[in-house]
Amino acid sequence: MTFLREEKILINQLNDSLYQAETAIIQQQKNYQEDEQTPVPDKDGGSR
Repeated sequence: MTFLREEKILINQLNDSLYQAETAIIQQQKNYQEDEQTPVPDKDGGSR
């Protein structure tokens, strides 16, 4: 029974790590999209 309990703990840790990685990827994508969108208005505003 101890082995099964340890296995469940490892699975929970893995799921937690995957969730954190997924959250980090989503955040990076949001940051990248913001970085891609922000320079355009700045360039337009500066040229006028």
